[in-house]
Amino acid sequence: MKEIHVHELPTCNITGCEEPAPYDCKTIMGFWGNLCESHYSAYGTPIGSKRKLIEKMDGVKTDKIPTVTFELTREIVFDEEYASVECPHCGTPRDVETDARYTVKCEGCGNQYRVMSPI
Repeated sequence: MKEIHVHELPTCNITGCEEPAPYDCKTIMGFWGNLCESHYSAYGTPIGSKRKLIEKMDGVKTDKIPTVTFELTREIVFDEEYASVECPHCGTPRDVETDARYTVKCEGCGNQYRVMSPI
């Protein structure tokens, strides 16, 4: 089972269950779903991924820092080296690498935000 890092967990897909679901896997019934720990034990298979919460990035709690993503276009991938994002606090633009996954300090307002590449 592959482990992936996420900022929050979805809820379990089993009807009536409101527990956080760290598993995105194939079930013994054949369909895929988000499963909590107890429903994974009952219905899950090792085919899929287990989500692990990201608690800290560069010593800062991630739930207080907004995340900005960008869309990869043909031009960015084949013609340019950088993508462009805007600060979620003030809108100041910034060029970032296409594989960006880091926290930056805005040159306009000084606030931090996280840049996450879609790749």
